[in-house]
Amino acid sequence: MPVWKSVITHLPMMKGLWQAFVCVYLINNVRASYAECALKFNPTTQIGSVKERPRPCIKYEDINTAWWKACQDVPNLRKYPGRDLTDEELAALGTALQETSRILAKKYSLTRDEINTWLPEIDTSLTDIDAYCPAILRSATYFCTERRYRNMDASCNNLHHPTWGSARFPFKRFVPPQYSDGISEPRQGWDDFPLPDARTVSFHVHRDVSRGNQHDLAFMFAAWGQLVDHDLTLTLL
Repeated sequence: MPVWKSVITHLPMMKGLWQAFVCVYLINNVRASYAECALKFNPTTQIGSVKERPRPCIKYEDINTAWWKACQDVPNLRKYPGRDLTDEELAALGTALQETSRILAKKYSLTRDEINTWLPEIDTSLTDIDAYCPAILRSATYFCTERRYRNMDASCNNLHHPTWGSARFPFKRFVPPQYSDGISEPRQGWDDFPLPDARTVSFHVHRDVSRGNQHDLAFMFAAWGQLVDHDLTLTLL
């Protein structure tokens, strides 16, 4: 049989073998990438005159393990790519991510400074978390179209930075957060003693004292304040 006829005869089988080879190659690459370091620590950490043992890096597979463990306690968590989120879904996603950070911080004994500085540097697009990323955060570009009125979500108010100040985008921090555990627990005093809660402070500072009718202010004044406050704080923290 001529060579070209033999090649044509075995072409379907060769195609199947090639597809199998590609699949195995991709799977091995994915496994290799999961085994890679997502975040490398300093070789050693000096504490006084004693050096800690070198800590391993955080691997992508460690992040995936922490993520799925965190998701077990979060109901109604679904994959979000390609669609907008409801408020409930946004809250569920934030809770799962927060718990993932807590698991990683505990496993690797991260300090508050390390949590604030290092964890945000992890590229979550290489982890299972990527499948839950909202569409609005996944897009690298945000296009604005000319309209007569401004958008209700405040997007495109700044044409050079369309997402600045818009709903569901995080505020820019001027100073690092001061959570007591580095993640979500309320800040403590300089002596690590718990600070009074906001309600207690409000009760003592702004006492409920009757001052008569304020004829220059209507109830709409308070309603407007609520509108402005909720518009500003409906963001990803």
